[in-house]
Amino acid sequence: MVGHSIASISRAVLDLFYPPVCPGCGSDVSEESDWICSECFHRLIYLRGPFCRTCGHPTAEIRGPAFCDNCPVPQPAFDQCRSVVHYCEIMRRITHAYKFDGRRCLAKPLSQLLFWGYRRYYAGERFDAVVPVPLHPSRLREREFNQAAEMLLHLQKEAGFEMEENIVRRVRPTEPQSQMTGIDRHANVAGAFEIVDTSKVQGHRFLVVDDVLTTGNTVSEVARVLKDSGAQFVAVLTVARATANHPS
Repeated sequence: MVGHSIASISRAVLDLFYPPVCPGCGSDVSEESDWICSECFHRLIYLRGPFCRTCGHPTAEIRGPAFCDNCPVPQPAFDQCRSVVHYCEIMRRITHAYKFDGRRCLAKPLSQLLFWGYRRYYAGERFDAVVPVPLHPSRLREREFNQAAEMLLHLQKEAGFEMEENIVRRVRPTEPQSQMTGIDRHANVAGAFEIVDTSKVQGHRFLVVDDVLTTGNTVSEVARVLKDSGAQFVAVLTVARATANHPS
């Protein structure tokens, strides 16, 4: 922990003497409010419908069953999932800098994308609480912050909802999902989460938030423990999503 604190101070000193650069393209950013340059923001690919009715993956048409071939296996536990932009190379660089390079300042521009998605997809929904996907304590010590919760700190004032970090906790560390497929991803996160207080869940409606969605198995497992404890409705919102028709 001390080592990470020293690293955070070092990054702050570097930012003082060397202007920060856009994580998407490496160009200088002149103002603190523009942590991501306008050109990279304009190059982001916003996801467009029609979407799978459940998982939100772009699809050719919306007729047919509630699930598509891109839904989490064996079946998603959430009621609905939506994402804002495609997980393209620029977004990959941005989220990597945010989570792994200590660029916590990126939480603000990423929260702006999240707010755009919230207004577009869930403006008519009522949520009792918004839940960031929790990190395991060992991962939280390593990273020093929860990337989903950090974004929500900026978003909750604008959106007018209440963030709840103490409803779901991660009780088992998991391997990175990126190199897994299908059933392996499902097995990797199975049993990784538990409810802290079921009285805060029964009959309530939740929005689960994360930064990036790949297959959706992680957010589906969070939704499952909420549903198993009596949640009435669970939706998901992420900033970015990897999609089959837009390879990263």
